[in-house]
Amino acid sequence: MDPIDQRTCFEAQIQQHNEARMASNLDGKEGQDDGAYEVTLDEYFLTALEYGMPPAAGMVSYQVRNSI
Repeated sequence: MDPIDQRTCFEAQIQQHNEARMASNLDGKEGQDDGAYEVTLDEYFLTALEYGMPPAAGMVSYQVRNSI
């Protein structure tokens, strides 16, 4: 997982969520759907990725687990 790509994906997800949240507020549906909560950027996760967080899933963790 590339930290720069992950940051870009998070920022796009936040922007899409905020746009949907604003649209639902304009329609008078405040608090009735998934747009009722605030989404923020997870800086701690992104910092861990930048420092080289070990893989959280995928083939690498599978291979390490089976080699032990």
